[in-house]
Order: sequence, then C-alpha cells, then structure tokens
Amino acid sequence: MDAEIFARLTNWLFSHRQIRTVVPKGSRFKDGEKDLAYELDLLDGDDRAYLEDFFAFSGFSLKIFDWTEYPGIPKGGQIWGIVRNPAEEAPGWFSEREVRQRLCDGVEPKNVTTVWAFVIYLHYLHLAYTRLDRHPSEITRYVDAIFSKEELVEGLRQYVDQLGEEHADVTEAVTILTAERGQEIERRVGKLLDFLAATGCLVFNKDDQAYSQTLLGAADVAEHFDWEIEYLLPKANLNEDALGEIILQSDDEKEGDHDEPDQPH
Repeated sequence: MDAEIFARLTNWLFSHRQIRTVVPKGSRFKDGEKDLAYELDLLDGDDRAYLEDFFAFSGFSLKIFDWTEYPGIPKGGQIWGIVRNPAEEAPGWFSEREVRQRLCDGVEPKNVTTVWAFVIYLHYLHLAYTRLDRHPSEITRYVDAIFSKEELVEGLRQYVDQLGEEHADVTEAVTILTAERGQEIERRVGKLLDFLAATGCLVFNKDDQAYSQTLLGAADVAEHFDWEIEYLLPKANLNEDALGEIILQSDDEKEGDHDEPDQPH
C-alpha cells in the first residue's frame, strides 16, 4: 500500500472513525471523504489485511458495514469504521485521562466525574435500548434509537430526585448525585452527548432537535457491551445490576470488591 494513502486513511479513521462510500440523499461527503472512499475501493486483500492488523495493534477493530446487511446505508454503499477494543491499551487521545477531562464539570475529584458519567451513560442506554425492548446485540435497530437531550435530562433528574427521597446519603455515590445544583445536570448531559457525537456514536439532527444513534455507535455497544465504559467504572463489570450495586451498595459491602473480578463475557 502506498505510504501516503495509508497515512491519509488511518489519520482520517482515527479522527472521524468512519468513511462512507455513498452518502444518503440530501447529505454531503465531508471534505476529503469521497477521495478516501475511492481509495478504499482500490484496496486488494493484502492491503485490507494490513489495515486490519494496523488498527488491531492500535486498539481498534476495522469493520466494514454493507448496505445489504444494515438499514440506513444507501444502496451500493458501505461504511468502513473502527470500533474500540477496550481489552487493549487506548491511544492517548482516547485515554482515561482524556475522557475524564472532556466529561468533568470544572475542577472536581475523579470519582465525581466517574459517578455522573456512568449514571448518564446508563440512562442513555435506557433510551436507546431498554425502552425499545432492544438487546445490545441488535445493531440494525440503531435507526430506531432517537431521543432528545431534554428526555435524557428529565429522566436523569427524576432518578436523582428519587434517590434523594428514598436513599439520601446511603453511599458516597448517592451523596455526589443528590448534591447537584442549578443547571449541573444539563451541563453534564451536554458534555456526554458532545463526547458521544465527537466519537461517532451519535449524530444530532438540527431540524428535529434530536440525537440519533449511529451504526458505529451501535456496533460499539454490540461488540463489547460489558466493556463499553470500563474505563469509567468503579467496578469491574457492567451488567443489569451494576447501577444499583454501584450507587446504592454500602461501604461495608464494597469491601469484597477487591477480590479478583469475573471477566466479562
């Protein structure tokens, strides 16, 4: 593979995480994307294998989504995307430190950022999966995952208010959440939505004022649901009981958390 083409392809995918070979009607290619789509069409098997190996060593899996298998892709089109492999070390621009800096609400302890990001993310999963009766493995239903920032904020506010009424000061996590003031929930939700949009997991529709999950975002969740935000979790695993265990578990109960954790399946 030509070194210049390799550099252009990998730099683009690291920056945008996907290349579309065909765009929907009414949409436009990003500057430079169409040229790269043409170069992808010229790759032979060895070139493709080389790209796959390169991204694997960089902590990502190269995925090719075809219009015959996934709705939302125009006829004849493909989406080439990179999906994060959390079992491998993250590159610096996607590291724990970088993520925390983008999600924190000013200067605050790490555990405050962790708790808020975790709870907001699970409420996002509720809108994109639970209320649709959708399993994380159902990638093709990403087209149904549409919600507004206001829905996410309202659901989170109700949850925090309920925590304050029923479990005030039970744990440090509850204390962190119920100490919110003013527009804090709106700011924190906005930061997480901006982060998910910047990493290609969500797209914002200005006309509808709503967020939609992307194919890449759905692939991320399907690929490693248990690991999806492992770098933000104060516990080893993300499962259906994780929210209650982390938020409401007493300090005495947490003493057992230092045992060797089960590996995600």
